[in-house]
Amino acid sequence: MVRARETRPASEPVPVTEEVCELHFGCSMLRRTRLVLKGRSRPMMRCSLGYAVRTEEDKRRCLAVEGPSECWHLTATKRPGV
Repeated sequence: MVRARETRPASEPVPVTEEVCELHFGCSMLRRTRLVLKGRSRPMMRCSLGYAVRTEEDKRRCLAVEGPSECWHLTATKRPGV
């Protein structure tokens, strides 16, 4: 069975739809790694900027920001008690 292809000149741009698809991946400095202790491997998250990501709450905060310029560690040091 052969499907009919849409014929469109190569110079014509792909039509833009009105639907907006927004993808959110969190901070790009957050990395998934494995910690090996006593022969056991344990998954953990690390910050490439060197900040501590110890708890699930820390991980959620890192995933909530758009990038390193909006790092919650930096805003917490500017405004104590946040």
